[in-house]
Amino acid sequence: KRSIVLAADVAMYLPQLSHVGGVFNLSDGVDVTFKELETLLSKLLKSTPPRSLPFFVAWLAALFGEFLLFFGIHFPINFNTLSKITTDLTFSSEKAKKAGWNPRSVLTVPNEIIE
Repeated sequence: KRSIVLAADVAMYLPQLSHVGGVFNLSDGVDVTFKELETLLSKLLKSTPPRSLPFFVAWLAALFGEFLLFFGIHFPINFNTLSKITTDLTFSSEKAKKAGWNPRSVLTVPNEIIE
């Protein structure tokens, strides 16, 4: 899962922070999966969703990438890349909500654009 936010929501929120100050994690509060993002982007682009690989196949590809790195050859996937894809990266935006952060969901706003 990933925490995501709409750039337009961030742009609207920044002026409110000028008087608060500090460091904020921003999220729309809906942690999405890669599958949900693929479905959404495919719908927006009017294309078919990409095919998914079983984890074991991706792991084998990452192993091959590591082998090639040993020889100085870069491959699109290695264990570092696989880890980034398969590990959750989520944040709490509670501090920002106390300062007025009220974002729209990344998963619902593009549907408004499509319709």
